[in-house]
Amino acid sequence: MNSLNTLRKSILIMGIILLLPLFLSPSAFAERQQVEGEGSYFLMNNELEDEALAKERARYEALLIASEQAAIFVDSSPELYFDQLTLSELRSYAASVIKVQRLPQYTSYPRGRGTMYYCRLVAVADTNDFKHTSIEYIQKSRRESEERNRLIREMDELKHKYARAYSEIEKQNIRSRMKQLRDKFMRNETYTSSTYNTAMAKLAYNDGLDYDNDKDYSNAIKYYQKALSYDPRYVPAYNNLGIIYEDVLMDYEKARECFETSVQIDPAYDFGYCNLGILYNDVYHDYDKAMENYRRVLRLNPKFPGIYRYIARTYLAMEQYEDALSNVQKEMSNNKPKKNDYCLLGEIYLATGEYERAMEVLEKAISMDKDYAEAYLYRGLTYEQMGNKFQALKDISKAKELDPNNEKAIQNYSRLQ
Repeated sequence: MNSLNTLRKSILIMGIILLLPLFLSPSAFAERQQVEGEGSYFLMNNELEDEALAKERARYEALLIASEQAAIFVDSSPELYFDQLTLSELRSYAASVIKVQRLPQYTSYPRGRGTMYYCRLVAVADTNDFKHTSIEYIQKSRRESEERNRLIREMDELKHKYARAYSEIEKQNIRSRMKQLRDKFMRNETYTSSTYNTAMAKLAYNDGLDYDNDKDYSNAIKYYQKALSYDPRYVPAYNNLGIIYEDVLMDYEKARECFETSVQIDPAYDFGYCNLGILYNDVYHDYDKAMENYRRVLRLNPKFPGIYRYIARTYLAMEQYEDALSNVQKEMSNNKPKKNDYCLLGEIYLATGEYERAMEVLEKAISMDKDYAEAYLYRGLTYEQMGNKFQALKDISKAKELDPNNEKAIQNYSRLQ
């Protein structure tokens, strides 16, 4: 019996000895933390990029954000001490070693002239992956990250060049170079964190966009400016700030400064030129400069939504009615007709004395939006020209009620009373 107990004890001791290395292994004392990243990329409707590249760009941005969290985590770990490494070096190294859990989640939504792709990924940062790391490997991952970042910069520059290219030969050369860069980028080389600031700018910009849509303009401005603090060259933030300065705060000089800055940074930014054209037309009544900016939009993007309508409005202000009519008709043939198009047609027909036609299209605009103040205003003015003062006053009163700041409605209401 004693010999049996002795045997059992011996087996138990041997088992403990065999298992002890597992308990004392580095992984037993490792720290781990889940990190997450969300990235996005806007795919233009052009011949240079495809869905696969857009998804990879979004995934890359998501990984950068997750790597930033991982770097902060390991840098604060009591297990590790990185005396000679910068946080930037840790970020680039983290991007190469953190373990992505499951497949990244992709979503996409149509937006304007293209499609916005989003990617969300979840990863795990493990302190074991950062122990006993050689300086040589850190430097190697940093060089690979910088090369990946260079590819992105060159691809983005090619998009701008393509938008300004006129000859087919030049375009073909750009497409060929873009394919080379795309293929190299899609090999999934080590990721870089050098676009971290741009990623953070996008996050702040999206917050500003949410506030903007909710008409909380104070916070919208705050977050657009925050986006620019991360990336002073983040063009969409300048554009949206300009729109708020023009339409809400009526600070026209600041609006002009924002729009001009946007096109100085990105000479292929058609939205900036379009908004400059609107500003020169509506505020400064400088129709030559308005047309100059609209023509730039057409050179960059002949299919820019609304551009022929804006041109028609300028021709109308210049009393060139045939040109105004042909351009609004071109807009309606290129794109699905909108209430603004019908209202503008009504203005043109009113100016040329075609009151029945004006009435027809203005009623069409109102049928599309029962609260469209501008259409009620011009229908009221049409009624006045047709001799129906009672109905004219009623419509213009409705316009003033719907848009209390409409100066033209206020002036005509006072005149007809």
